[in-house]
Amino acid sequence: MRFFSKDLYKNMMGEMTIHAFKREWGEDLGRICISLNDGTLLFSNLGSRTKARWMTAVSSLYTEKRYHYSDNFGHFDLRGQISLIINIATPSYKYYKGELDRTTLNNRLMRIHAWLHKQERHECKRKYSATKKLKPTVKIEKIYPLRIKNISDYEGEIRTYADLYSALAVRHPDEVEDLLKGAIKAQCNINHRNYMGEDEIKLIKTLKPYMVDPIVKDYSRIVELLKLEKSYRDICILLKKPLDYKSTISKVRTRARTTGALD
Repeated sequence: MRFFSKDLYKNMMGEMTIHAFKREWGEDLGRICISLNDGTLLFSNLGSRTKARWMTAVSSLYTEKRYHYSDNFGHFDLRGQISLIINIATPSYKYYKGELDRTTLNNRLMRIHAWLHKQERHECKRKYSATKKLKPTVKIEKIYPLRIKNISDYEGEIRTYADLYSALAVRHPDEVEDLLKGAIKAQCNINHRNYMGEDEIKLIKTLKPYMVDPIVKDYSRIVELLKLEKSYRDICILLKKPLDYKSTISKVRTRARTTGALD
């Protein structure tokens, strides 16, 4: 698997970003990981049409492994198996969320929300400085996809976490289950194992606090209370909200039913 971050990121600043993909690797991309340290800068520097085209292309390659490009000057197919890591500030994510939804990219990725408190930020900075000084002797150059032989033994447990996290993330349980299995397979591949165990269960357990969007953190709690068949009035009291908050609860209920997070 090939990784790109800064080098390709610079190439993506051009107006024809899909052509940048082709120019760098040809029509067959192979297996690459696209890692962007500043998603805000990428989205803010691209024109609306170019941005939509870029997100649609990445979304198609991410799941279908193929994207057909066509304009007045010609057409071609991009092929490849890609993974995608985007770091984007929460206010920017909120601003661009509508565009991410329209290209379906938002629903295809696992969204991890994290805000660092003052002490956590200080500790993170300290560890980052210490890590930069390390010179590891082992370097991962290639990751070969392995078939996880015993994942069926954990289907019930994975499904339980998917149901729980679907309420927290306000997403369909099947969608969350696929994302959790993807994380499990990735960890097994990185460790060159074709079986999963308690390490992988521990991994998906650690994801729980990061499933909740901090901007709309009440949403997950509302879904949980609706699943318990609490009335709108009871939910307002439990969340310490005025009774006119019922309109927000109604909107969350509609969204949750649409995404499958609520029956």
